[in-house]
Amino acid sequence: MMDYICSVGAFFWLPPIFWVTLFLWARFLAYPVALKRRIRMGKNWCYVPEWWSKKPLLRLGTLFFLVILGVLAAFSSAASLFSLFPSVPYWFVFMFLAFLIVVKPLTEFAMNGIYRLQVNAYFLEYKKQSDYYSKLGRPLSEDDLNGHTAWAFRNAMKKAESEKQLLKYLRERSKMEIAAEKERSAYEQA
Repeated sequence: MMDYICSVGAFFWLPPIFWVTLFLWARFLAYPVALKRRIRMGKNWCYVPEWWSKKPLLRLGTLFFLVILGVLAAFSSAASLFSLFPSVPYWFVFMFLAFLIVVKPLTEFAMNGIYRLQVNAYFLEYKKQSDYYSKLGRPLSEDDLNGHTAWAFRNAMKKAESEKQLLKYLRERSKMEIAAEKERSAYEQA
């Protein structure tokens, strides 16, 4: 068994490949897991893509591959360290468990990237709706404004997804929100 671990550890280039693949898989394909968790926590405006909601087999395959990537990244990292610094076998188990613990925060960070983009895009839409109704002379209550914003945000997201431009749309809207926030903070400081 230890010979097998050392032979896997000899491929020292495997761990970076597995870690990068895990990060990218979580960021761009498994991110709806974090969005569903946010919805359960009460963030009902989050937009979960239709490809995730309507295809349970794809959803299961994505989660399965995410777990497999996490185990492979942890195993290859522990095997590489074990082949570099051979010691007693239980140290390999300890290193493997330590790397498995690191997998969780890395995937959470990666999956929350899309959520952060959605937050920025949502608040840009919120400010847009607020300004629109203020200019009309009929400001809405907070609940009505939240409803209008969530409706407009979901429609914009569905349209962007149907055009296969969801991530591009989110990035653009997020950049606009960040630029507007910087402009507001510069105005308040002056």
